[in-house]
Amino acid sequence: MKALRERIPNLRFERADVASRADMARIFSDIEVSGFPLKGVFHAAGVNENGMIADVAHDALDRALRPKLHGTLVLDELTRSCEMDVFICFSSLSSMLGFKGQAAYVAANAAMEAIVTKRACEGFPALAICWGPWAGDGMSASFGARQKARLAAMGIREFSPDEGVEKLSRLFGLSGIYGAFPIVWQSYLDQFNRRIPPLFSAVTCPKPTSVVGTGRTSKRPFKDEAAALPIEERTDFVVSSISAIVAKTLGTSPKTVRTDEAINRLGFDSLTTLELRDALKALGVVLPLGPLFSGASIADISKIILDQLETQTGVRLAPPSAVLPARREPLIIPRRNENASMQLVCFAYAGGGPAVFNGWADQLPDDIEVAIVQLPGRGSRLAERPHTRMHDLVDELTPVLVDYLDRPFAFFGHCVGGIQAFELAHRLEREYRLHPHHLFVAGSRAPQIYNERQAAIDAVQFGATAARSGAATEEDFIDMLKDVNFANNKALFKDAELLSLMLPVIKADYELNNTYIYQPKHPLATPITAIGGRADPYTTGEHILAWSEQSMLPLDTHFCPGDHYFMETHSSFLIETAAQILLGYASQARPRHIRIVSSN
Repeated sequence: MKALRERIPNLRFERADVASRADMARIFSDIEVSGFPLKGVFHAAGVNENGMIADVAHDALDRALRPKLHGTLVLDELTRSCEMDVFICFSSLSSMLGFKGQAAYVAANAAMEAIVTKRACEGFPALAICWGPWAGDGMSASFGARQKARLAAMGIREFSPDEGVEKLSRLFGLSGIYGAFPIVWQSYLDQFNRRIPPLFSAVTCPKPTSVVGTGRTSKRPFKDEAAALPIEERTDFVVSSISAIVAKTLGTSPKTVRTDEAINRLGFDSLTTLELRDALKALGVVLPLGPLFSGASIADISKIILDQLETQTGVRLAPPSAVLPARREPLIIPRRNENASMQLVCFAYAGGGPAVFNGWADQLPDDIEVAIVQLPGRGSRLAERPHTRMHDLVDELTPVLVDYLDRPFAFFGHCVGGIQAFELAHRLEREYRLHPHHLFVAGSRAPQIYNERQAAIDAVQFGATAARSGAATEEDFIDMLKDVNFANNKALFKDAELLSLMLPVIKADYELNNTYIYQPKHPLATPITAIGGRADPYTTGEHILAWSEQSMLPLDTHFCPGDHYFMETHSSFLIETAAQILLGYASQARPRHIRIVSSN
């Protein structure tokens, strides 16, 4: 803005909601009395909401539609009496091509394009540009490394602002809907497994080089093709094929995927793990979800397939392979950084695991090392019995954290994860003189809210009585999880295998939450940032503000759109909030020191 003002002294900036007719009418009135006629509109406002069609919540759809649909309707109405040269709306290639997981955003852009089309048919200036990702600032600046890798694997690359401005100048004066995005069509069309949608039937590409993104050129069934190979070539073929499928699911290159690393460390969450299972099933490879969640690597999966092939062909060179149990890891550290001056330990919500914090290590500054708590019953600890009492969890994690923490640190917890962080902060202070520099709690009730009176209210409102006693049926829990829009994860309720793995963990976590009763403690000498969801039925504004009693310092509060699981849709806001605060500590971080601790 400063640079624009220097170049255009008379430039004015106005703060307004484009979807508010009153706001925009005021601005249009000011323009009218200024003596300068309105000659053009560039409408670039937008909110990106992720989610499949079945998973889109009403408030998420409203957020996406407000700037694109309602805002465009307001601008259309107020400009019809103006003799303008241009009316340009910024849309997205996701609307033109259709992207999985962006139902609300695609719908909003499509609605905007419909208004543009109507204007064009009626002879008014009207152009919608379906942009690809721009480098630098803008909406794509919030993309994580994984999201950018997915786009790259689909053949979609970003372009520089100079390229974008050049494309815009070439589209000036046109009417209708136009796309502006660099794309390698063959890479994009590979995802359709040769069943090309009619929309792309006229796109010409070189002959396909692979089948189902596996790097294979044959149409023969995968197992038949592998079985026909000489034994010495079979392993490489299977490993490269599985690597290609894993890379395709993650949206990256097979060259970047390590075959000896557990896939649950590569960035897989429950949905992408289901995608991987289904992709393997399409090749005739049936693999349970358990090994995929608990730490199987590409090499492990390949060994299982090779065992199946050896049984099929009758040729066996070695004993049957098994997926080795992964190393027990109470803490997952995605990217170790000995030079980081801060450590951020993250605690997931009830029923969540390390995947809740996928991408945080990539999006936070390098000066912050992220460690994610992995409780029993999740990931490489899938076979362990989950905790059902808070004191057991604190007893287990205290020595783990004492061993890990060797520089200034902070805790971040969502929902009951905030209470876990709070209790551990007190234990570490009391027994080891260790103090977190900051405590972040999101969607988390202040601990003193966990009392018998609130438990009675929860019993009526959420049916928590059975959960507290551990006597709730599976049907009870499923109904309750649907009511609270559990992690926005509808796939959980549709996939029986996934449900059978996750439900025992969710029930145990809810029992832990519902049996926790706060014992009075002195306020921490640690600043607290409490973040709430505006539409959260479980953690109210009163519950968030009550955290002020738990610190000697003033409480920092934020509220963002969304229900109880707002961190699923607003992780960028949470990461940015944490980064701004923690970088202040990092700049003041003390030099490394040797610390001797004793429990005596």
